[in-house]
Amino acid sequence: EGLRYTVMSTDVVPTADQADSATGPIDPSLNRYLQLPSNFPADVRGIAQTITAAGRTPYEKALELQDWFLANFSYSLNVPAADGISAIEAFLKNHKGFCQQFAGTMAAMARSLGIQAVVDVGFTPGSGQTDGSYIVTTHDAHAWPMLYFTGIGWLRFEPTVSIQSTGRGNLPIYTRITPGQLHSSTGPSQAAQNPTANPSATSSQCAAQIRRISGGCES
Repeated sequence: EGLRYTVMSTDVVPTADQADSATGPIDPSLNRYLQLPSNFPADVRGIAQTITAAGRTPYEKALELQDWFLANFSYSLNVPAADGISAIEAFLKNHKGFCQQFAGTMAAMARSLGIQAVVDVGFTPGSGQTDGSYIVTTHDAHAWPMLYFTGIGWLRFEPTVSIQSTGRGNLPIYTRITPGQLHSSTGPSQAAQNPTANPSATSSQCAAQIRRISGGCES
């Protein structure tokens, strides 16, 4: 309490055309971000290939993945505490979960398609105050996938439903498409009708279960 610090960063915001044109050769030093467990399920890889069949470039495939989650999944903290392959399979079966499942599953699927991916952990912007400052608490803990594009770098995607609809965050401008634009919904989004993305009472659960994918899909 009372400590102050300064953070300097560069926010990379390419246009959709720039991201779509990032199809150059893969830097061999980034191959570790393509690694998957030897027992990664073939059916999960198959789902990823089916979802992105219409995508011509890595960027289009990334949008296809993001849109599929936004159109067909709902946000819920009432899911078993787990990570790894079992959590991915349960998430894909039940079509509900929270940011860890959304981010980890999209990153793993991206890797299975040959797109370097990791899961980043941090916070949504928090609550704006009248003096222009923001209050950020464990309520704002979040995880999201970052995908690598040659010549641009790591770009954030946001497959977690309700992040934008509840005002906790927004989609990067280069990923903004109407949910369901690429994939029709299998039913009304629970998050859109009755958002459960209010983890203030169980924020420690969400924060404790966030994992980072780094060099593989282990936690």
